[in-house]
Amino acid sequence: MRRPYFIRRMFMRVGVALCIAIAACWIVASVSQVMYGASRFHVFLRYGGLEFYTHGQTKPSGLTVQTKWHGIWTHWPSYKKTSGYTKIPFWMLFLPTLLVTIWMWRTSRVLPGKCWKCRYDLTGNESGVCPECGTTALLGKR
Repeated sequence: MRRPYFIRRMFMRVGVALCIAIAACWIVASVSQVMYGASRFHVFLRYGGLEFYTHGQTKPSGLTVQTKWHGIWTHWPSYKKTSGYTKIPFWMLFLPTLLVTIWMWRTSRVLPGKCWKCRYDLTGNESGVCPECGTTALLGKR
């Protein structure tokens, strides 16, 4: 039986991976301009953010990369309905992901008297082995 702790631990690791991926995209968007375009839909990584164009003039399709320093911080998110333009700064994706991930790591500590792997209550256990998962009972210490 899977415990909620294992699911929580999976989300903690996914949060760390998302923070790393968003930070990498943020750095790429700060030092270069990456554009992927289809016929009437374009995605840009530039100026420290993610930009979408849904209609307007038709530009060349495919992936293009230009190197130019754009800066890490961008303006606030923007949306223009007439031109189909939407901009999402990476800091608006990074900060909430980072805060939730830090909160999950800080609140996932094992209490004394519990198994560190499955969190089974080991009060009165003298065998040194967790009866729930079979790991060596370290009584909350890693």
